[in-house]
Amino acid sequence: MCKIFIVEDELYVRDEIKFILKKHASLEVVGEADNSLDAVLGIQNTNPNVVFLDIKLGDIDGITLTKTMLAMNKDVKVVLRT
Repeated sequence: MCKIFIVEDELYVRDEIKFILKKHASLEVVGEADNSLDAVLGIQNTNPNVVFLDIKLGDIDGITLTKTMLAMNKDVKVVLRT
């Protein structure tokens, strides 16, 4: 099972990503966040394999958040989206 965490500040986009991912039985959405603080805490708590990350969050850019995530968990894969 591949664990997915979604970081996106727009609810309808998070819902769309979850809808697409539900079609794949081997993928499990383990959490989501709409800001960087909740993202960091959620990623620490869920230890996902993949993070879908909006590159333009309201409070921080996705590149900075990616660097933080990689420092926390070197095995996580990041899918940047905009």
